Amino acid sequence: MDGRRVEDAAWSYPDPVDGCPPLAGLVSFYFEKLDTWLVEDDEQIGHPRDPFHRVDARRSSRQVTIRIDGQVVAETRAPVAVVETGMPVRWYVPESDLRDGVLVPSGTTSVCPYKGVAGYEHAVVGGRSHEDVAWHYPEPLLEALPAAGHRSFDGDAVEVEVSP
Repeated sequence: MDGRRVEDAAWSYPDPVDGCPPLAGLVSFYFEKLDTWLVEDDEQIGHPRDPFHRVDARRSSRQVTIRIDGQVVAETRAPVAVVETGMPVRWYVPESDLRDGVLVPSGTTSVCPYKGVAGYEHAVVGGRSHEDVAWHYPEPLLEALPAAGHRSFDGDAVEVEVSP
């Protein structure tokens, strides 16, 4: 402890209303006010995990074709399907199956407590730039580990075709 005091870092219900779970004597913390949140020795990122939320990354041999503005930018028979509770299946394409010169790093990042920190890329196709349409996890967490070295795509100009 460094002796710092953080105002309004936690909340509680000393006298819960009738019909609520027995919350008296329990304290909950605002995740964003904490320096670090550990589960055992593993630091948690993003937000606390939901125990009923799943992320499964599975290797596949299905044909996946990615088009942007109608032009093929990636084709593979070695994708990874990432299935996440409440989300559409996202198909990740190996870097080796991307067309050269299409992706440009954007500097945008996002954090997922299940997959890790994502880096985004713009796609330049036919002289048009499409911002942040591709993303990847340079150091994926355990649930997304099979997606390491792969890219996923989404956006108005993006078409993801998956063979049955």
